[in-house]
Amino acid sequence: MLNKRKHTRLPIQIKAMVKVNQDEEYIIGKTKNVSFGGICLSVVDSIAIKQGEECEVVLILYEGTPPIGIEFKCKVVHNRDSDLGFKFISINSEDYEHFKNLMVLNSSNPMMLLDELKKNPGILLS
Repeated sequence: MLNKRKHTRLPIQIKAMVKVNQDEEYIIGKTKNVSFGGICLSVVDSIAIKQGEECEVVLILYEGTPPIGIEFKCKVVHNRDSDLGFKFISINSEDYEHFKNLMVLNSSNPMMLLDELKKNPGILLS
């Protein structure tokens, strides 16, 4: 069976938050895998968020004061029990540079990953 994915998934495990709605309701989880196209999170509490809904996902790089994170606008692609899958929609340019560095530093083949990124950018810069 051929892998039709445009983006390599990396098994990066990092704390993340999902902003569920405008009332600042957040769900905490941990990444299972990350690619330049999207992210899969494992969460303790299942949440009422449906496939196709848009939300914000923040990868927590540093929990100090102030916290440092990478924020994405995303669309839910699946919500299965404790797993949530998101497709990236957009990211600001500063967060994109941090994200690209995170991915390259966690890749066993950074050059392949960067080449893949040139062919299929995945995320729109906002």
